[in-house]
Amino acid sequence: MAEFFKAAEVVAAAVEIEKRGQAFYRRLAQAAQSDEVKRFFEYFAAEEARHESVFKGLARQVGPVELPAWSTQEEYADYLRALLDSHTLFTLGLAESLDDRGGDLAWALHLAMSLEK
Repeated sequence: MAEFFKAAEVVAAAVEIEKRGQAFYRRLAQAAQSDEVKRFFEYFAAEEARHESVFKGLARQVGPVELPAWSTQEEYADYLRALLDSHTLFTLGLAESLDDRGGDLAWALHLAMSLEK
């Protein structure tokens, strides 16, 4: 039988993904070798901040996450962390490849598009 996430869980995960996305894009902006690429990644970091704000507003509307009866706060935090760590944004090692291509706007665009899918 399929299990479904509750709205509060989905929104909490979305907030965390946006926070991680901001940090990731800021890291890329700092490592960029050209001002054009730096501004490009700074723009995406700002968009992630805007998205985080939207999801936080949704979180206030749907209420707090309720732990399953068989779960502790620590177990639930571990579960959510594992779920988020499996997101493509955090597993591809893309930031490490920036050293070789930090000045390439076409590569930056391709990277951002693949992450935002």
